[in-house]
Amino acid sequence: RTPWAAPTPNNTCWPGYQPVWNCNLTTWLGTPPPQSTVDATGMFTVNKVYNALVHEDDPTNVLRNEWGGTCQQGQLLTQGYEQELQNGQAFRDAYVYQGDGDYGHDSKMRLLDAKTLFDNIADNIYYRSDDDQRTLMSGQIVLRGLLQQELNAYYDSKKQHPLLNLHVADRYRDILDAALQAFKQNVLGGGKANLDCLMTQYCTDREIPTQVDDFDGTRIGTNVDDYYSNEQQEQSNSTDGGEIDYGTNLFERLALQDAMGTNLLYMADNNQYAKFAMIPLWKEMWYHIKSATLDPEPETTTTPATDASNDVGDGDDNSTNSDNASAASSSSSTIPNPAKFALFSGHDTTLLPLLASLGVWTRQDFWPPYASSMLIETHEINFDGNTDTSVYPNTNFAFRLIYNGQVWTRRIPGCPDDEDLCSFHVLEEL
Repeated sequence: RTPWAAPTPNNTCWPGYQPVWNCNLTTWLGTPPPQSTVDATGMFTVNKVYNALVHEDDPTNVLRNEWGGTCQQGQLLTQGYEQELQNGQAFRDAYVYQGDGDYGHDSKMRLLDAKTLFDNIADNIYYRSDDDQRTLMSGQIVLRGLLQQELNAYYDSKKQHPLLNLHVADRYRDILDAALQAFKQNVLGGGKANLDCLMTQYCTDREIPTQVDDFDGTRIGTNVDDYYSNEQQEQSNSTDGGEIDYGTNLFERLALQDAMGTNLLYMADNNQYAKFAMIPLWKEMWYHIKSATLDPEPETTTTPATDASNDVGDGDDNSTNSDNASAASSSSSTIPNPAKFALFSGHDTTLLPLLASLGVWTRQDFWPPYASSMLIETHEINFDGNTDTSVYPNTNFAFRLIYNGQVWTRRIPGCPDDEDLCSFHVLEEL
């Protein structure tokens, strides 16, 4: 993506920075037909191109976009598009199956039946995002990777695209990460975007200041706690005469400094700030997660799962019997029905506090990469009466936490350290 903050005089990336960001990736818009006319189905699909104010060669001209060219602030780029498409394809491999046929799919992971998917889309897919371009589009791309074959078949049959509700709110009243960002900026004074500028420039192969253009792909050791270690100050291995072995490159040191400040905020006092700040979002997600345990579908082996995805800023594998991937769409005027797959498209500052609130995030985890994903699956475990009640007492359901394709359930306090699944009661208590 492009940097999310504009280079104003008080918030510039670095002295002399005069960016020109041009984007080939654009947003398509459509409008519903007027309610007063029945025969009004025809319409334009509008291609939203940010080229009305283009003065690339004159950075002093106020009649130009914030980033000089045709990109929005913080908009998704083609590299991010491909990353999110791969996420959707990975979710497809895990969750989508086709009726009773052999779909090359683990029968224990059957969640979305491709044959009946569009019979009632609200029972299958729930799509939630904040109102940023990059999160809106990231979620759409994930859904495209998840259901590309079925979307193609639907269009070939009906000559139109299926309608899916997108659930949003006013951007600066939303709960995906606005409160955390406001706290950092208003209380901690974290308004500058220097690191964001560096990361977006570097990750798109653009020039960065020569003073910090020294990243060689290596990280600062295997233990980020060395950053804080008094012993490291006394027994430095640095080659530049410094007191602390921060690492070999200044770029990584700057990234570490910013990441550690945020990590400490979310992890302080047993993650209390993260737990408190994410209560509204957890309540919204829990509505979909809990639904799997209240009304399981006996004709399938799957119950819903919740995916919180990071835009480019949310993989997944094995299971026992029932999966739940929260997703749904419903009437725009009522509370949406819980559904089998719920997709929440957010930011790195959505995923990090969510994971911290579960007690699984450590300083060694550093920062969520672009296109990261967090999955919560709900599994029916006592369908045959052979569940180990010592591991899963007084419950017919368990859950699994997956972060970027890795099972993290064992990190959660109260969960078995030798199982991928954990009693649903543990998640309820958290």
